[in-house]
Amino acid sequence: MQNCLWKLKRQVAESGPVVGDEPIKEMLPSGERLYEYCVIHEYLVSCLHLLKSTGVAAHADAAENLLFNAAMGARMADVRESRI
Repeated sequence: MQNCLWKLKRQVAESGPVVGDEPIKEMLPSGERLYEYCVIHEYLVSCLHLLKSTGVAAHADAAENLLFNAAMGARMADVRESRI
């Protein structure tokens, strides 16, 4: 589990989403990169599952960061989800 979390941490952007592009090998997270809303959602669900199964508060922090930064930032002004 720790190896998985270490690898995942390298792909998380400041606002919370992970790089979800197919050729991920050399891609680093960036504020300039576009993130699909489904990637944000799937990582949010994963963070909440990790929180539930491990009780580690860092997973709650990651979920909160995703929800209030990446997810809300990816929505249109009229609250519809964006279509990137």
